[in-house]
Amino acid sequence: QRYGRAAMEQIQDFEDVAGREAIADLIYRYASRIDAGDIDGVLACFAENCAAAYGNGAVTLNGKAELRSFFIKALDTDGGNSTASSHFMTNVLVTLRGAEAEAETTAMAVRNISPGKVTVRGLIYRDVLARAGGTWLIRRREHVTIWEFETPGRFLAGLKPGAPQGRS
Repeated sequence: QRYGRAAMEQIQDFEDVAGREAIADLIYRYASRIDAGDIDGVLACFAENCAAAYGNGAVTLNGKAELRSFFIKALDTDGGNSTASSHFMTNVLVTLRGAEAEAETTAMAVRNISPGKVTVRGLIYRDVLARAGGTWLIRRREHVTIWEFETPGRFLAGLKPGAPQGRS
């Protein structure tokens, strides 16, 4: 029986590591899809019944339809003038609770919102996640800006952050 218990603990440890890795991958994928302007890819990171608060709670959204409208406007994808960005996600802290989890991620985002200027922001993402059918999804997200500044700068023409770039 002692061997059986040790084996079960090893299996649980493996499942915990796999869950943490899957959640971190989800958070990185969200950032990658934001930077690529891929709204469908961003929405694939969220559960159907999701809720999100952006702008330190100034904007609250419920469900994927509201998220889609928000991201179309925030990324300006319907006008063809997508604002370039680069998100750097780090310090992904995950607490597992069976089929649910909480994650807190520290991030820095650089966005080219106006010509000749970039905005640099320090962010915290606080997420509640749920596992359904073996896949982790964001059920609730809180996006908090902790600091920001603007500086002269631009993204290089022809490069779209987050999209794979070929070599010539």
